[in-house]
Amino acid sequence: MTFFPPTALTAAQPAVGQRLANESGAVGLCHRSDRMTPRPTPTHAVTGRFADVGVWGSPFDLFATATLSAWASGACGRARLGLFWAYYVCRFRNTPPRLQKGRSMNILGFSRRLPSLAFVGLALLGATIALAEPAATQLYLVGVGPGDADLATLRAIRVMKQADLIFASDGIREKFAEHLQGKEVLVGYWRLFPFYGKDPASLEGDERQEAERIDAKRKEFIARVRKAVDEKKTVAILDHGDPLIYGPWAWCLEEFEDLKPVVVPGVSSFNAANAALRRGVTTSDHTKAVILSSTDWPGMTDTIEKLSVHRSTMVLFTMRAEFQDFIKKLRINYPPETPVAVVKHAGYADKEGVIRGTLGTITDQVSQGSLPFEYLIYVGDFLKHRHKAGK
Repeated sequence: MTFFPPTALTAAQPAVGQRLANESGAVGLCHRSDRMTPRPTPTHAVTGRFADVGVWGSPFDLFATATLSAWASGACGRARLGLFWAYYVCRFRNTPPRLQKGRSMNILGFSRRLPSLAFVGLALLGATIALAEPAATQLYLVGVGPGDADLATLRAIRVMKQADLIFASDGIREKFAEHLQGKEVLVGYWRLFPFYGKDPASLEGDERQEAERIDAKRKEFIARVRKAVDEKKTVAILDHGDPLIYGPWAWCLEEFEDLKPVVVPGVSSFNAANAALRRGVTTSDHTKAVILSSTDWPGMTDTIEKLSVHRSTMVLFTMRAEFQDFIKKLRINYPPETPVAVVKHAGYADKEGVIRGTLGTITDQVSQGSLPFEYLIYVGDFLKHRHKAGK
């Protein structure tokens, strides 16, 4: 559509204005001695009541522009499109057929169309803004909870169902088999976090060989994820418990930062173990803080010995570390009568168990060989706290 503002045609150019209007199929402005009057040209498809809006663009031209913008913006934009078109149908049904003879186009035409133009501007602006809305998430890090499958959240199950490609351990794949039917599930990419961010060439000996092996597997995993996302597939990485509490997949959030991954939180083994103990972990006679820790990895400064100085409640994620070593470190600052509990298989209804004792007796009650991978150590006075004295 070609637009000719009234100031573009002067008394010296009547023929040019009419010729351009006829050639372009636009609604032209024919010059008269004392005024500019809009008049539909023979080539224009719109006549009568729509003709006098040609200077500003016919509703069909505006509708076409809005359609392209709104449709490109997705469902949100298409909703705006419906409102936009409904408004125009109502608006132009009641538009006067012509400007009154002798009245100024600049005054009557603009003032009468100002609401329409404002609405069109807002509609197109909204559609344009919608174009900048972020794309649907294609990468998820999902916590599926500890123990039994029914501890997984509804959100975790929903993401599993909508995902096209899933990374999981053998145990998770078996546990959620009913939700993963027909899905592409890849296993064998577990424990890729060691040496992440380090150049294997900077290491030596067996450590370098292990770093090179993991690095090759990690690069394979990264390539698979990016390829799937490029193909517009939804990818879900499933992890036990909550993925951001001693989870082995936290490094992915840095690696795939450009993909804006979404984390689906899960019930932690810490939560499940609290329930097994049936105690308020933050409730004690003298302490309120809870320290979550694990084995003392090389280079860490917040060692168990240093943390235990405060005698706060401490919860240790053991992950196959030596039970005796934990107790030895705890005994440095906690008195021997301090209550201790070991929670095994937290979250499994059929095999969850709790062993209670004190720092002075617990090693006689527990042997390393009797403990599974999934066990936590609790130490602190909260284990013997009672709200009512004498119970």
